This record gives sequence, C-alpha cells and structure tokens, in this order.
Amino acid sequence: MAFDSLELGWLIPESADFCERLRALQIDAPRCGEMLHQLASPRVDALPIAAVRHRVAVDINLAPSDQEFQQAIDPKSELHRTPSDAILLILDHRWLGLTTPSPGSGDRVSSALNRFTELLDALQSAAATPIIVQTIGLAPYPLFGTFDRRFEGTARGVDTLNRGIAGLAKDCGLFLLDVATLCETVGAVRFYDPVAWNLYKLPMASRVVPLYADWLGGLIGAIRETARKCLVLDLDNTVWGGVIG
Repeated sequence: MAFDSLELGWLIPESADFCERLRALQIDAPRCGEMLHQLASPRVDALPIAAVRHRVAVDINLAPSDQEFQQAIDPKSELHRTPSDAILLILDHRWLGLTTPSPGSGDRVSSALNRFTELLDALQSAAATPIIVQTIGLAPYPLFGTFDRRFEGTARGVDTLNRGIAGLAKDCGLFLLDVATLCETVGAVRFYDPVAWNLYKLPMASRVVPLYADWLGGLIGAIRETARKCLVLDLDNTVWGGVIG
C-alpha cells in the first residue's frame, strides 16, 4: 500500500490520558501574527494543535484579511498593536496576480515579486519582528500541458517566482516555509480545491490543512529550538568488521 502523507500516518493514536498529559507539558508559547488575504482560514485552528507536537504553544493574532499593506504600514493596526514573536505571511498566486495565465507576458513574475518585496519592506520598516514567508504552490491544470515550460506567462512562472522568494528570504534574513514542496508532495490537484476557495476563500483543500499545519509547526519549533533529533547508526561491517550483538 502506498504511503499517503495527507493521512499523517507517522502519528500514533492518542492514549486514553492524552488530555491530561498535554496539560502537563511545559512548552514555550510564542505569539504569531498572521497576515493573509483569505476571508476564512481553518489553518488558524489547526496550527496551535499541530505545533504542540513540536513542543510549541502558538498564540495567534490574526490580522484582517485583504489589508496587508494597511496593516503593515499603520503602526496602530491590529498587527502591530499586539507585539508578536513572528509574522507569518500567508499569500498565494492569487494575491500575487498570477491567477490567469497570460502567455507571452514575461513581466508578470517581476511585478509579483516587486509587490511581495514592497510588502516586506513595509513590514520591516515598521518593526523588527521576524517574518515567515512561503513559496507558492503550482496551480493545477496547465494551459498548454507539457508545453507550459516553453512559454512565459504560464503557471510555470511560479518556479521563477519561488527562486526570487527564496533569494529574498536568504538576503533579508527571513524564515521560509516551502509550500511549493508541500504542494508537489501531495499533488497540485489534491492541494487546491476550487469549491473551498469559492465558498470560504480557503487557498488549499481542507484535507491538506493538517499537513500544512504540521509543516509550519515544525518550522516554528526549529525557530524556537525545541526540535530534537536522534541519529541512529548501524556500525556493523562499517567501523568494525562483522556483526555485534
């Protein structure tokens, strides 16, 4: 049977005393400000739950939707009114103006990256809060199929955009959540859900939200240095000859 990452198969079933053990945890509690252009976001509810697995208790301060620049510029906005340990930018190809393919138009990606940079400049000029940015998942159903890579202005322009976002993250000291890789992992057709977008302005399918929240929780855990890894090595026939034990 093939492994499906959307099923979160690596999680063990909760024990009977799960709630009591959860309350007893001594975990860090950073405050995260979220800026998103969607009207509804179940990810807001999923993130604190997923973050606990990475020993982080996230307290979310949700900024009003579709007011990214207003929130970034105004020092009295809801985003800046409550101090945050990090600001998460939840933006997708729709906010960047890449919804409709425009074959032959090579400046769309530059315009999108410029808009993204302007928002980052506004945020960084208003506060020194660490910022988490996301790469952009590739939209499904290419206009020209396998020929999309041969033309500018198609959905494949997201590849160039993501390289620009990764470059900005490196140059500006931002944290990067690679949503593009997440989209590739589950498949673009399953990652996006037009019904969820039209009804709730949810930029991804609801079944993807738990996995997205787990990836984001892992990143926040790494930022807060709560992540732990154990390296197990089999030294038989490597450091020594033969098998021991």
